[in-house]
Amino acid sequence: MEWQARLSTAGYRISRPRGMIMEILEKAILPLSPLDISNQAKREGHLLSIASIYRTLEVLTGLDLIRLVHTNSNCNGYVRASIGHKHYVICSCCERIMEFDGIEDISELIEKVQVETGFLIQKHLLQLFGLCPECQRKG
Repeated sequence: MEWQARLSTAGYRISRPRGMIMEILEKAILPLSPLDISNQAKREGHLLSIASIYRTLEVLTGLDLIRLVHTNSNCNGYVRASIGHKHYVICSCCERIMEFDGIEDISELIEKVQVETGFLIQKHLLQLFGLCPECQRKG
């Protein structure tokens, strides 16, 4: 698995909590909060301290193995990251998340924001919200 190699290359060992959290996130179809991850681990018969979960999420996010996404009901949902420049669309109803390829050239928008705010933009996060095909059919 690629995440294991990336952890090792960065000098981290593949501890039980790290492996368990990555496995949980690999199976997830919805963004998971630290509490969601803890509850899923318990359902699978494992106990993880919430402090260990937060530390692991920080490491995995720093290595770009997972990404933080914001949902309607949960501001701290994590998803497994794919390689490359990606963005997310999140269902406003069921919170299912889909990844889509991002574009690097949003320089016109960044320039506009820099001029209006005086900020020097260093990176960006784009998330779109809508209704997934399944929720559209139900609606």
